[in-house]
Amino acid sequence: MSLEWDSRFFGFPVARIRCAEQSPAELESELRSLERRGCRLLYWFGGVSGPPRDTQLTELGGTILDRRFTFSRSLTALAARALPATTRVELFEDRLPTPALEELALLAGRCSRFRTDPRIGRAKFEELYLRWIAASVSREAADAVFVIREGGLEQGFVSVRCRDGVGEIGLIAVSELMRGRGLGSDLVDASLAYFESRRCRRARVVTQEANREARALYERSGYAVEEVERVCHFWLPGDARRRTSMQPPSPGPG
Repeated sequence: MSLEWDSRFFGFPVARIRCAEQSPAELESELRSLERRGCRLLYWFGGVSGPPRDTQLTELGGTILDRRFTFSRSLTALAARALPATTRVELFEDRLPTPALEELALLAGRCSRFRTDPRIGRAKFEELYLRWIAASVSREAADAVFVIREGGLEQGFVSVRCRDGVGEIGLIAVSELMRGRGLGSDLVDASLAYFESRRCRRARVVTQEANREARALYERSGYAVEEVERVCHFWLPGDARRRTSMQPPSPGPG
C-alpha cells in the first residue's frame, strides 16, 4: 500500500505491508516489486510468532525497530459522563501549539520507530512530531486535545479522536518533572470520558514495547493487549543521495 502523506513528507515513495504471516520468498518478491515501482522505504508489520523470522527479515535488509502493542477496552457506560468539575484536565482551545506543548509532543515520540531508525535522523523525527501536534490542535489529526497546566505551562497532554464508534488516543505525554503525580492517569480518564460523551463503544491506543510506563498506564486504566506486531523498516536500493538527504516535502498537510 502506497502512503501518500509519508511519501510527500520524506520526499520519496513510501509504502506499507501488513500481514500475519509471510514466507521469506514472498517478502523478497514483494520487495523487488516495490523497488521496481520506485519505492524507497517500506514499513513492514507482521505477527510476532509467524514467518518470516527476525533473522530472515534482517537477511533481506530489514531493520526491526519495534514491537507495536495495540491496547483496547470496552466502553459500557449507558450515559455520557462529563469530566468532574474539579479536574485539572482542560480542553486546549488554541489552534496553534505552544512551545511547551511542542516539547511534550517530541517526548511522546521518544520510543517511536521514527526516533529509533537511524536513517530517518533526529531532525526529521522532530519535524514529523511537530507537524503531528500542530495538526492535532488545529483539529486535522485529532478531534480534541486535553492538557494539564502547572505554573502556566502545559505539563501533560493527550490528543483524541473518534472513528466509527472507536475512540483513539493519538499522542500522550507527561513532562519528566511531573512524572509520578498521576497526570497520566488523569489524561487517560479524560480521554475515556470524552469517548463516552461521543457514544464510542470501544477505546484503542497503540504504543511501543519499549514504552513500559505507557503500557502499565493503559493496563491500570482497564485496557488489555489486543494485538502485538513486529515493525520493520526496509530501505530499498536507489539513489543514495536521495535516500539520505531527506529532502523536505512541499508545504501543506498530508
